[in-house]
Amino acid sequence: MLKFASFSALWGFALAGTPTELIGDWRGMMIQADEELNEWDFSLNSTHAIIQSVTKGITHCEVDSTDTTIAYTFLDGDASGSTMNCYWALDQTGEVTTSALQACEGPGHPLKIASIDDAMSGHGPVVNMMVKCNSDSACDFSGAMPSMGESTSPSAPKGMRASADDDLTGIWRGIGIQNGFTNDEFDFTFNSDGTVYFKNINDASATVADVTLDNGSIELAVTSSDNAADVGQSYKGIYSNNEGMETKYMYMALGALGGDAPSDYESGLDSGNNQFVLWACADSSSSCTFENAKVSA
Repeated sequence: MLKFASFSALWGFALAGTPTELIGDWRGMMIQADEELNEWDFSLNSTHAIIQSVTKGITHCEVDSTDTTIAYTFLDGDASGSTMNCYWALDQTGEVTTSALQACEGPGHPLKIASIDDAMSGHGPVVNMMVKCNSDSACDFSGAMPSMGESTSPSAPKGMRASADDDLTGIWRGIGIQNGFTNDEFDFTFNSDGTVYFKNINDASATVADVTLDNGSIELAVTSSDNAADVGQSYKGIYSNNEGMETKYMYMALGALGGDAPSDYESGLDSGNNQFVLWACADSSSSCTFENAKVSA
Protein backbone atom coordinates (compact mmCIF):
# COMPACT_ATOMS: atom_id res chain seq x y z
CA MET A 1 0.00 0.00 0.00
CA LEU A 2 1.24 3.49 -0.84
CA LYS A 3 2.32 5.42 2.26
CA PHE A 4 1.98 9.13 1.62
CA ALA A 5 4.15 10.16 4.59
CA SER A 6 7.22 8.27 3.43
CA PHE A 7 9.17 11.14 1.87
CA SER A 8 8.78 13.65 4.70
CA ALA A 9 9.67 10.97 7.21
CA LEU A 10 12.74 10.01 5.21
CA TRP A 11 13.93 13.61 4.90
CA GLY A 12 13.26 14.32 8.59
CA PHE A 13 11.39 17.63 8.29
CA ALA A 14 7.81 18.83 8.07
CA LEU A 15 6.62 19.97 4.67
CA ALA A 16 5.08 23.41 4.23
CA GLY A 17 2.40 21.56 2.31
CA THR A 18 -0.17 22.96 -0.09
CA PRO A 19 -1.09 26.67 -0.13
CA THR A 20 -4.56 27.01 1.38
CA GLU A 21 -5.80 28.67 -1.80
CA LEU A 22 -4.92 25.59 -3.87
CA ILE A 23 -6.57 22.94 -1.67
CA GLY A 24 -9.39 21.31 -3.60
CA ASP A 25 -10.26 19.60 -6.87
CA TRP A 26 -9.08 21.44 -10.00
CA ARG A 27 -9.70 20.82 -13.71
CA GLY A 28 -7.91 22.50 -16.55
CA MET A 29 -5.50 22.30 -19.46
CA MET A 30 -2.08 23.32 -20.71
CA ILE A 31 -1.94 26.75 -22.37
CA GLN A 32 1.75 27.26 -23.32
CA ALA A 33 2.71 27.65 -26.99
CA ASP A 34 3.31 23.95 -27.68
CA GLU A 35 0.34 22.83 -25.58
CA GLU A 36 -1.20 19.36 -25.68
CA LEU A 37 -4.96 19.37 -26.28
CA ASN A 38 -6.07 17.39 -23.27
CA GLU A 39 -7.71 17.89 -19.86
CA TRP A 40 -5.47 17.80 -16.76
CA ASP A 41 -6.87 17.45 -13.24
CA PHE A 42 -5.27 18.19 -9.85
CA SER A 43 -6.71 17.17 -6.47
CA LEU A 44 -4.80 18.65 -3.53
CA ASN A 45 -5.18 18.34 0.22
CA SER A 46 -2.93 20.01 2.81
CA THR A 47 0.09 17.76 2.12
CA HIS A 48 -0.49 15.62 -0.99
CA ALA A 49 -1.84 15.71 -4.52
CA ILE A 50 -3.22 13.44 -7.22
CA ILE A 51 -2.46 14.54 -10.79
CA GLN A 52 -4.48 13.06 -13.62
CA SER A 53 -4.14 13.37 -17.36
CA VAL A 54 -7.37 12.23 -18.97
CA THR A 55 -5.33 10.33 -21.58
CA LYS A 56 -2.27 9.32 -19.51
CA GLY A 57 -3.58 8.23 -16.12
CA ILE A 58 -2.98 9.12 -12.46
CA THR A 59 0.07 9.79 -10.29
CA HIS A 60 0.37 10.59 -6.57
CA CYS A 61 2.60 13.32 -5.14
CA GLU A 62 3.79 14.91 -1.92
CA VAL A 63 3.53 18.71 -1.87
CA ASP A 64 5.80 21.48 -0.59
CA SER A 65 5.31 25.18 -1.29
CA THR A 66 6.06 28.85 -0.71
CA ASP A 67 3.91 31.91 -1.39
CA THR A 68 4.79 31.72 -5.10
CA THR A 69 6.15 28.21 -5.76
CA ILE A 70 4.87 24.66 -5.37
CA ALA A 71 6.82 21.41 -5.65
CA TYR A 72 5.27 18.02 -6.43
CA THR A 73 7.42 15.02 -5.45
CA PHE A 74 6.17 11.96 -7.32
CA LEU A 75 5.48 8.86 -5.23
CA ASP A 76 4.74 6.51 -8.13
CA GLY A 77 4.85 6.28 -11.91
CA ASP A 78 7.75 6.78 -14.30
CA ALA A 79 8.90 9.93 -12.47
CA SER A 80 8.81 8.34 -8.98
CA GLY A 81 11.27 10.05 -6.61
CA SER A 82 11.70 13.17 -8.75
CA THR A 83 10.19 16.60 -8.11
CA MET A 84 8.23 18.88 -10.45
CA ASN A 85 8.85 22.54 -9.51
CA CYS A 86 6.25 25.17 -10.38
CA TYR A 87 5.22 28.78 -9.93
CA TRP A 88 1.57 29.30 -8.97
CA ALA A 89 -0.81 32.27 -8.81
CA LEU A 90 -4.55 32.76 -8.36
CA ASP A 91 -6.11 34.41 -11.41
CA GLN A 92 -9.82 35.23 -10.97
CA THR A 93 -12.90 34.29 -8.97
CA GLY A 94 -16.04 34.04 -11.07
CA GLU A 95 -19.70 33.23 -10.53
CA VAL A 96 -19.15 29.50 -10.09
CA THR A 97 -15.39 28.80 -10.15
CA THR A 98 -12.00 30.19 -9.13
CA SER A 99 -9.10 30.04 -11.60
CA ALA A 100 -5.36 29.64 -11.03
CA LEU A 101 -2.19 29.27 -13.08
CA GLN A 102 0.76 26.93 -12.60
CA ALA A 103 4.00 27.06 -14.62
CA CYS A 104 6.07 23.90 -14.13
CA GLU A 105 9.49 22.63 -15.18
CA GLY A 106 9.79 18.95 -16.07
CA PRO A 107 10.25 16.40 -13.24
CA GLY A 108 13.77 16.53 -11.84
CA HIS A 109 14.53 20.04 -13.14
CA PRO A 110 14.94 23.20 -11.02
CA LEU A 111 12.96 26.34 -11.82
CA LYS A 112 14.83 28.11 -14.62
CA ILE A 113 12.02 30.46 -15.60
CA ALA A 114 11.60 33.72 -13.72
CA SER A 115 7.81 33.92 -13.94
CA ILE A 116 4.65 32.30 -15.32
CA ASP A 117 4.80 34.64 -18.31
CA ASP A 118 8.30 33.35 -19.17
CA ALA A 119 6.88 29.84 -19.54
CA MET A 120 4.23 30.79 -22.10
CA SER A 121 6.60 30.48 -25.06
CA GLY A 122 6.75 26.71 -24.55
CA HIS A 123 9.76 24.52 -25.41
CA GLY A 124 10.18 23.11 -21.91
CA PRO A 125 8.01 24.40 -19.07
CA VAL A 126 4.28 23.75 -19.10
CA VAL A 127 1.57 26.19 -17.99
CA ASN A 128 -1.66 24.83 -16.55
CA MET A 129 -4.79 27.00 -16.39
CA MET A 130 -7.07 25.41 -13.77
CA VAL A 131 -10.48 26.03 -12.18
CA LYS A 132 -12.09 24.74 -9.00
CA CYS A 133 -15.66 25.09 -7.76
CA ASN A 134 -16.48 27.88 -5.30
CA SER A 135 -17.78 26.63 -1.96
CA ASP A 136 -20.99 28.66 -2.28
CA SER A 137 -21.87 27.08 -5.64
CA ALA A 138 -23.64 23.86 -6.64
CA CYS A 139 -20.65 23.19 -8.91
CA ASP A 140 -18.97 19.85 -8.06
CA PHE A 141 -15.76 18.43 -9.57
CA SER A 142 -15.38 15.56 -7.11
CA GLY A 143 -16.40 13.02 -9.75
CA ALA A 144 -13.66 14.10 -12.15
CA MET A 145 -10.97 12.02 -10.40
CA PRO A 146 -10.10 10.36 -7.07
CA SER A 147 -10.26 13.25 -4.59
CA MET A 148 -7.65 13.93 -1.90
CA GLY A 149 -10.37 15.36 0.36
CA GLU A 150 -10.10 18.52 2.49
CA SER A 151 -11.68 20.39 -0.42
CA THR A 152 -12.00 23.81 1.21
CA SER A 153 -12.64 26.13 -1.72
CA PRO A 154 -13.14 29.48 0.04
CA SER A 155 -15.68 31.94 -1.29
CA ALA A 156 -14.35 35.21 -2.66
CA PRO A 157 -15.83 38.39 -4.14
CA LYS A 158 -17.09 37.73 -7.63
CA GLY A 159 -14.58 39.10 -10.10
CA MET A 160 -16.42 38.65 -13.40
CA ARG A 161 -18.07 41.57 -15.15
CA ALA A 162 -21.84 41.74 -14.71
CA SER A 163 -22.16 42.85 -18.33
CA ALA A 164 -20.45 40.91 -21.10
CA ASP A 165 -18.02 42.03 -23.78
CA ASP A 166 -19.75 41.42 -27.11
CA ASP A 167 -16.49 40.79 -29.01
CA LEU A 168 -15.80 37.08 -28.58
CA THR A 169 -13.67 36.77 -31.73
CA GLY A 170 -10.87 34.28 -31.19
CA ILE A 171 -9.97 30.71 -30.30
CA TRP A 172 -11.44 29.56 -26.98
CA ARG A 173 -10.54 26.34 -25.14
CA GLY A 174 -12.36 25.02 -22.10
CA ILE A 175 -14.14 22.36 -20.11
CA GLY A 176 -17.76 21.53 -19.34
CA ILE A 177 -18.71 21.95 -15.67
CA GLN A 178 -22.44 21.10 -15.57
CA ASN A 179 -23.64 18.11 -13.53
CA GLY A 180 -22.75 14.98 -15.47
CA PHE A 181 -19.88 16.73 -17.31
CA THR A 182 -17.46 14.75 -19.48
CA ASN A 183 -13.74 14.97 -18.72
CA ASP A 184 -12.67 16.43 -22.05
CA GLU A 185 -11.58 19.61 -23.75
CA PHE A 186 -14.09 21.62 -25.79
CA ASP A 187 -12.92 24.15 -28.36
CA PHE A 188 -14.85 27.13 -29.81
CA THR A 189 -13.59 29.40 -32.60
CA PHE A 190 -15.64 32.61 -32.78
CA ASN A 191 -15.15 34.29 -36.16
CA SER A 192 -15.39 37.94 -37.15
CA ASP A 193 -18.26 37.13 -39.58
CA GLY A 194 -20.58 36.23 -36.68
CA THR A 195 -20.19 32.45 -36.88
CA VAL A 196 -18.72 29.96 -34.42
CA TYR A 197 -17.21 26.53 -35.03
CA PHE A 198 -17.16 24.26 -31.99
CA LYS A 199 -16.47 20.66 -31.04
CA ASN A 200 -15.24 18.26 -28.41
CA ILE A 201 -11.60 17.45 -29.23
CA ASN A 202 -12.64 13.83 -29.90
CA ASP A 203 -15.28 14.82 -32.48
CA ALA A 204 -14.39 14.18 -36.11
CA SER A 205 -15.96 17.42 -37.34
CA ALA A 206 -17.27 20.70 -36.00
CA THR A 207 -20.73 22.12 -35.49
CA VAL A 208 -21.21 25.50 -37.18
CA ALA A 209 -23.60 28.13 -35.84
CA ASP A 210 -24.56 31.78 -36.34
CA VAL A 211 -23.97 33.80 -33.17
CA THR A 212 -26.30 36.44 -31.72
CA LEU A 213 -25.18 38.37 -28.63
CA ASP A 214 -27.32 40.77 -26.59
CA ASN A 215 -25.97 42.21 -23.32
CA GLY A 216 -24.97 38.90 -21.76
CA SER A 217 -27.34 36.61 -23.65
CA ILE A 218 -26.11 34.35 -26.45
CA GLU A 219 -27.79 32.26 -29.13
CA LEU A 220 -25.99 29.74 -31.34
CA ALA A 221 -28.23 28.92 -34.33
CA VAL A 222 -26.90 25.68 -35.85
CA THR A 223 -26.31 25.82 -39.61
CA SER A 224 -24.16 22.69 -40.03
CA SER A 225 -23.80 19.52 -37.99
CA ASP A 226 -23.07 15.80 -38.34
CA ASN A 227 -26.59 15.36 -36.96
CA ALA A 228 -28.87 16.81 -39.65
CA ALA A 229 -31.74 17.11 -37.14
CA ASP A 230 -29.76 19.75 -35.23
CA VAL A 231 -29.68 22.17 -38.17
CA GLY A 232 -32.17 25.01 -37.75
CA GLN A 233 -32.29 24.66 -33.95
CA SER A 234 -30.51 26.90 -31.44
CA TYR A 235 -28.58 26.76 -28.21
CA LYS A 236 -29.72 29.70 -26.05
CA GLY A 237 -27.80 30.85 -23.02
CA ILE A 238 -25.92 33.46 -21.03
CA TYR A 239 -22.27 34.43 -20.87
CA SER A 240 -19.89 36.76 -19.01
CA ASN A 241 -16.21 37.38 -19.54
CA ASN A 242 -13.12 39.17 -18.32
CA GLU A 243 -9.37 39.27 -18.88
CA GLY A 244 -6.86 37.62 -16.54
CA MET A 245 -3.08 37.31 -16.35
CA GLU A 246 -2.45 35.48 -19.64
CA THR A 247 -5.92 34.72 -20.93
CA LYS A 248 -9.42 36.00 -21.42
CA TYR A 249 -11.91 34.08 -19.29
CA MET A 250 -15.55 33.30 -20.07
CA TYR A 251 -18.50 31.53 -18.53
CA MET A 252 -21.05 30.29 -21.06
CA ALA A 253 -24.16 28.44 -19.88
CA LEU A 254 -26.33 27.01 -22.68
CA GLY A 255 -29.67 25.27 -22.44
CA ALA A 256 -30.38 22.05 -24.30
CA LEU A 257 -30.58 22.33 -28.08
CA GLY A 258 -33.98 23.81 -28.92
CA GLY A 259 -34.64 24.64 -25.25
CA ASP A 260 -34.69 27.78 -23.13
CA ALA A 261 -31.63 29.59 -21.79
CA PRO A 262 -30.67 28.94 -18.14
CA SER A 263 -31.78 31.82 -15.92
CA ASP A 264 -28.39 32.04 -14.17
CA TYR A 265 -25.11 30.15 -13.81
CA GLU A 266 -26.30 28.04 -10.89
CA SER A 267 -29.23 26.67 -12.93
CA GLY A 268 -26.80 26.28 -15.82
CA LEU A 269 -25.13 23.55 -13.78
CA ASP A 270 -28.28 21.38 -13.97
CA SER A 271 -28.00 18.14 -15.92
CA GLY A 272 -29.25 18.64 -19.47
CA ASN A 273 -27.67 22.07 -19.79
CA ASN A 274 -24.16 22.77 -21.06
CA GLN A 275 -22.00 25.10 -18.98
CA PHE A 276 -18.43 25.89 -19.99
CA VAL A 277 -15.43 27.66 -18.50
CA LEU A 278 -13.47 28.88 -21.52
CA TRP A 279 -10.14 30.66 -22.09
CA ALA A 280 -8.73 32.58 -25.05
CA CYS A 281 -5.35 34.29 -25.24
CA ALA A 282 -5.44 37.77 -23.73
CA ASP A 283 -4.90 40.69 -26.10
CA SER A 284 -2.14 41.86 -23.76
CA SER A 285 -0.21 38.56 -23.91
CA SER A 286 2.70 38.53 -26.35
CA SER A 287 3.40 34.80 -26.06
CA CYS A 288 0.04 33.01 -25.63
CA THR A 289 -1.28 31.25 -28.75
CA PHE A 290 -4.06 28.68 -29.15
CA GLU A 291 -3.64 28.13 -32.89
CA ASN A 292 -3.34 24.35 -32.34
CA ALA A 293 -6.92 24.37 -31.09
CA LYS A 294 -8.44 26.40 -33.94
CA VAL A 295 -11.66 24.78 -35.13
CA SER A 296 -12.51 24.78 -38.85
CA ALA A 297 -15.75 23.90 -40.56
